[in-house]
Amino acid sequence: RLLDGGHHYGESWTPLIQGVQQCARGAGQDVLLVGADERDDELERGLSHLAERRIDALLVPAGMYAGSVERLAAEEGAIVFAGSTEPSPHPTVGTDLAPGLREACAHLAALGHRRLLWAPLMENGEHLDAARDAVVRATALAAGFELDTMPVAIDGLAEMGSEQVVDAARRVFRASFDQ
Repeated sequence: RLLDGGHHYGESWTPLIQGVQQCARGAGQDVLLVGADERDDELERGLSHLAERRIDALLVPAGMYAGSVERLAAEEGAIVFAGSTEPSPHPTVGTDLAPGLREACAHLAALGHRRLLWAPLMENGEHLDAARDAVVRATALAAGFELDTMPVAIDGLAEMGSEQVVDAARRVFRASFDQ
């Protein structure tokens, strides 16, 4: 059985959890989801279940527990970090963006588009996901697109939900087009 100590719903976690459940069922296992927030006591509860052998593995959304990655490195047992790009002594799983980006570029090219606008997220002047930026750039350029970049600063957003990010992007786009 697996225990997820974080959010269970949302644009990226729902497909991940569905995939984990499908694989677990195929192996004759069950998935146990605990907690719907990123509280440390949920993570502690998961670690306790793992230590007591009440579960076989612990799936930890690394982005939600980024401050705990170092501490979890010392933990024993089957712990997997989901969405992690940081080095870890535990296995990690992530998303391969390239196939989807290639399909999107092919579709847009078939529609006759030749220029793309990439809006990378920035915080405190730094790219939030430099690896994603590199994949987007390489894929777009390989498909023959002219690539424009319009960074979206999300400084000061306490809760980085998709609505807040979209609102920040809209402000950047409006300001750019109003000039």
